[in-house]
Amino acid sequence: MKMMLVFLLILLKEAGPTAACSSSCSSWCWCDNSGFTSVPQDLPTTITRLDLSHNAITTLSQSDFARYSNLTRLWLYHNQISVINSGAFYGLSSLTGLWLRYNQLTILRSDMFVGLDTLLELNLYDNNIHSIEAGTFNATPQLQQLYLDQNNITIFPESPSLANISNLRMNHNQMETLSSAAYDIMFSISYVNIDNNPWQCDCRMLPIKQKMTGFRDFEKQIRCAGPEHLEGKSLLLVVEPEDLNCEETGSTDSTSPASFSLSAFLSGFLGGVLGSFLILVIFLAIWCIKMRAKTRPAPVPDPSGVSSNPNGAATGPTSGRHHTGQGASPSRAAHSDDGESRPGTSGTVPPPRSLDDGESRPGTSGTVPPPRSLDKSSAVLRAPLPPIKTAGPRGDVRNVPEAAHGDAAANISVPLSRHFIYQQTCPSGLPKGLPGL
Repeated sequence: MKMMLVFLLILLKEAGPTAACSSSCSSWCWCDNSGFTSVPQDLPTTITRLDLSHNAITTLSQSDFARYSNLTRLWLYHNQISVINSGAFYGLSSLTGLWLRYNQLTILRSDMFVGLDTLLELNLYDNNIHSIEAGTFNATPQLQQLYLDQNNITIFPESPSLANISNLRMNHNQMETLSSAAYDIMFSISYVNIDNNPWQCDCRMLPIKQKMTGFRDFEKQIRCAGPEHLEGKSLLLVVEPEDLNCEETGSTDSTSPASFSLSAFLSGFLGGVLGSFLILVIFLAIWCIKMRAKTRPAPVPDPSGVSSNPNGAATGPTSGRHHTGQGASPSRAAHSDDGESRPGTSGTVPPPRSLDDGESRPGTSGTVPPPRSLDKSSAVLRAPLPPIKTAGPRGDVRNVPEAAHGDAAANISVPLSRHFIYQQTCPSGLPKGLPGL
């Protein structure tokens, strides 16, 4: 009998909270301080307001509120909620107020409030929120009051849907700077509280400083927490634009040793590679210059007998007619290339003209080689003139003793119009009686 009574007491105790909520429910259900660890599922489906505050609920699942689609107000503050699954509020299309303050939320995801199309007030005061994903408030286009104070938020949520909000509270967070877009959103909101944030008055705040008008209260709430020389000063009233810079103010000891060693290693390595490359390029350039100088061909001797005079003009064999006129005597047409007169003549001897290669001279054996240029550096070449085969009598040969050359001298045929002096290296090339060059 005792055992039966104990069992009944246990059942009554377990059913107590839900029974208490159910007994008092009509359209409003007050289930606060009831020790719930999850959302009760045996409440009337027609309820419009539900208070589950001061319980031990940790997770909100997708099906928790599916049967309470008529809810307009939902109080969940002072629980231990750390997880809100995607679609947990889906189906609450009539909900206008949601209170989640004093819980343990850390991240607001973009799918967390899907289904709350008519929500007007969202209270997330005093959680541990440090991050808000982009698009989080796109699911609440009618939102007018948003309480995010007493959290650890570091970046202002730049959502276009916040433009319809009339009351925004983000005081006592961890925001250090504001973007120009964040300033524009706050400027469109009737009431904004961003007091008690660790604002860093550096170059990142310069766009905000330039936009400040002094007509909005939130502008006066920005007081510098750093750098040290601006600590406690009002960004609007005291700090000047030239004070907002990003120069390093801390000691060099704050630099991470790992990052410093890595940067030093990279800079040294890249510098060594670049220096080695430059040295290699210089070495190859010098080597190419030396090799080009070694392989340059030597100047080829002038085979045409063309030489250069001291004035730089090229000289060559010319006809006696060009110097003395038509019909001039051979003695007057004979000149030397340096302007000196030959004995027994009245003019200078022109440069000799070579015979064709391989053509024999009359009365001689072999061929007459072409004359060589005296100036080996001359690069001007002229083809040798063809030989004049018309020969004069033996009496035209002057100053050529027959005894000097024997029978060969008697057979030498000399052109009637002009004499030719052949520049030879072999003694048998010229009659010894003729003056050499």
